[in-house]
Amino acid sequence: MSINVHLLFHLPLIVKRFGPLFILCFPYDSYLVFIKNFVHGSRFADQQICSSVNMAVSLASLKLKHLRPGREAMAFCDKLKHRSLILRVTRISPSSAVVGKCTKILNIPVQVEDALLESNVEGRNCFLFFRLLHRETLYVSES
Repeated sequence: MSINVHLLFHLPLIVKRFGPLFILCFPYDSYLVFIKNFVHGSRFADQQICSSVNMAVSLASLKLKHLRPGREAMAFCDKLKHRSLILRVTRISPSSAVVGKCTKILNIPVQVEDALLESNVEGRNCFLFFRLLHRETLYVSES
């Protein structure tokens, strides 16, 4: 039995105990992307991650002990710290934004076009996206 088949054996119990997988896995996917940004080659990934984390911790200590707010060095350290956390955010209204990739749909399905006409919505530009930030709540679609 392969490891993947063995893991499938445990899947129903995990879902019963902790809930649907998309709720469990989404936060960890974000962490994996964060960690992936520490790897810049195909060899010795573990050493690259350790080195990058060590640099981040040292950078935080350096900032506290030796740097003053408002200086170029402090701004540079802040830029380094947040480099891997940059997300594409497209504001669509004062209280809403699309988080991540947004793709324009060229061929609008007939049902969608009819619904737009019935709702008196101006314009015919439709976009596909998977995450919507409305006020302080992030909505994630399944498809």
